[in-house]
Amino acid sequence: MFDDLFDERPELLFESTDLKENTEPVFVMLTHTGTALSNIIKKFTGVPYSHASISFDSSMKQMYSMGRKYKSNPIIGVFVKEDINAGLYKVVEEKATYSLYVTFVTPEEKFAMLAKLEELSSMHAIKELKYSFLGLLYNKLNIAKDRGDKFFCSEFVAVILESGKNFFNKHTSLVRPYDYAKHKEFKFVKKGVLGKYNQQEVDTRLQKIRTVNNV
Repeated sequence: MFDDLFDERPELLFESTDLKENTEPVFVMLTHTGTALSNIIKKFTGVPYSHASISFDSSMKQMYSMGRKYKSNPIIGVFVKEDINAGLYKVVEEKATYSLYVTFVTPEEKFAMLAKLEELSSMHAIKELKYSFLGLLYNKLNIAKDRGDKFFCSEFVAVILESGKNFFNKHTSLVRPYDYAKHKEFKFVKKGVLGKYNQQEVDTRLQKIRTVNNV
């Protein structure tokens, strides 16, 4: 499923010792779709964005998270592969807002993240990974809770990221969408209306971020 994200020859991923020359971007997309459920989550968490997704390329046509199985039914949540130009995002693109962040990782760290993503995808194929609505309550109460095959979106993203690199000094079940916005290792790229997302503008800003931060 993720062959297009893995290097064709992973044994070559780790040869270079020049870290700054070979770091790769990993994106966290925070969104608020304006749907009834997202508004409830936004009110419950008290932060501007109710959903988090992870992507390994700037097109945002391959994002991964925990979301609704059917775009017309917000109650059934599962592991999802998202595309900003399709599904629910296409329906709400004129009112949905986003804020995009990037962190830079080594090829080895990225490979570990992709391996974890593949592992969770395989788990999902055998038994669907479910959205953890109860996990949101535990998160609100600051109670760390590993629920096995159940995740909420920002937790799912944290699980992927933490498989390659330690970002948070807390359990992944306690990570909230806005934690990415506040984290020093996640650089702000761009925000706006999802329907006006422009990959070229993002790529231009990405180069500026690399230059300014020397990564």
